[in-house]
Parts: sequence; structure tokens; C-alpha cells
Amino acid sequence: MHITHVKYAGLRANQDLVNWFEIPLNELVSQYFNTGDICVYESTLRLMGKRSGGFDLNIDQPVDSHVVAALKDAKSTILLRGSNYLHEKMDWGYFDDWLSALDLPVVVCGVGAQAHIERPIVLSPQSRRVWKLIGDHCHSIGVRGAFSAETLHRNGVHNVEVVGCPSIFRARDRDLKLRQPRAGQNA
Repeated sequence: MHITHVKYAGLRANQDLVNWFEIPLNELVSQYFNTGDICVYESTLRLMGKRSGGFDLNIDQPVDSHVVAALKDAKSTILLRGSNYLHEKMDWGYFDDWLSALDLPVVVCGVGAQAHIERPIVLSPQSRRVWKLIGDHCHSIGVRGAFSAETLHRNGVHNVEVVGCPSIFRARDRDLKLRQPRAGQNA
């Protein structure tokens, strides 16, 4: 399977190892960045295994017919990694145009809603359009939890499934167990 990554969060050092973008240290320190996105991106690549190669699609650029032809020819699948995309200020660039032009399957794992308090989130018209297009191109949209599922449902997207955050699978341990520390023991 040929994978095309969207909204990647860092530079892939190899198949499933991610480094932060090549930014000078003084800029990195002075700018906020979400280190959780790096962890989730790397975890998503690990979940995909050998299929995690592929192409990084820059949705901030207009649709390029040569890229569209190449991805369709490769029978690519669009992978949208988990992140907190469900909020009022999300800017999707040209993603809706890309989705329409590509008409390829989409896999979404572990997206989340973001608000400073739990409240109904009304997505922008562009975000609603993007999520409806995504929903049309996948069996179900994997979200982190009930609040995220409710947010998409309220905004007209109903093929949603709670799958959690990909970072819980970072070690790829199917038998992962959460252990409660005993009294007086550090976690």
C-alpha cells in the first residue's frame, strides 16, 4: 500500500522515527511547538509499519495535477495522523481541493477536539466541508474520545469511531497493560 501523509509533524529520519523540523535552535526556543504532535506522528508511523513510507502531501500548496496523477497512479491512501484538528480556528489550506482532486481512500486515526472547556464546538464552513469529504472517503474517522465524536456528530459527520490516541501504541505492544502503583510506590 502506498501511503500519502497529510499534516505531518516533523521530518522522518527513517521508516518510523521522527525528528523536529530543521529549524535553528534560537527560533525553536522562541516559538511554541507541540511536542505531542511529534510523538503522535511517530506513533502513527509505527502503527503503519512497513507501509509508512510514501509521500508527504503539502496541503498548504494548491493542487498540482502532476502530483494528483502520480498519487492516483500509485493507488495511494491518504493518511491523516491524529492531532487536535477539531477546533474553530483550524486552517486546512487547500485540503478540500486536494481531497476532491485525488478521490482516494483516507485513513484517520486518533483526531481530537480542542477547547479550553468542554463545550459545543462549531467548526468553520471549511472544516465542515473537509470533514464531510474525509468521511466520504473512509469507512470511519478514528477519534480520541467521546467529546471528539460528539463534535463531529454535531457538525454533520456521523461515520466516527472512538479509537483513542495513537501514542498509546508507540511501543507496538498489543498486550499493553496499565498498572496501578501500589501505595507508597512511584508510578
